Amino acid sequence: MCQNTKPTPAWAPTPVGKLRTGMKDGKKIYNLGAWVLEEKIAQGGFAAVWRAVNMDTGRPAAVKMFLRKQCSAAERAAAREEAALGCALRHRRVVDTYEVMENEDGLYVVQELMTG
Repeated sequence: MCQNTKPTPAWAPTPVGKLRTGMKDGKKIYNLGAWVLEEKIAQGGFAAVWRAVNMDTGRPAAVKMFLRKQCSAAERAAAREEAALGCALRHRRVVDTYEVMENEDGLYVVQELMTG
């Protein structure tokens, strides 16, 4: 969980269980911690971005998934560093990072959903 503090060498993503699948309105969805991943909205070279909703608060978000099978250890390390910096920054022109999670499959960065 982001604590809105400067990243330190001891900073680490929150451990999370495996991605779980389910159905909603006849569509396959994924659950990751408190987040329901509803729709893939982008795919890059080593990450996918999903539109998600927090089950507890209803807050929409974008979840970047850096999966081990799609990116190298160096790329995941760079994503982890970017996520740590995102947790430390708060500015009206910078996308908020809500949460960073990790499991054996990869790194997941939950950020403010920007539309338009």
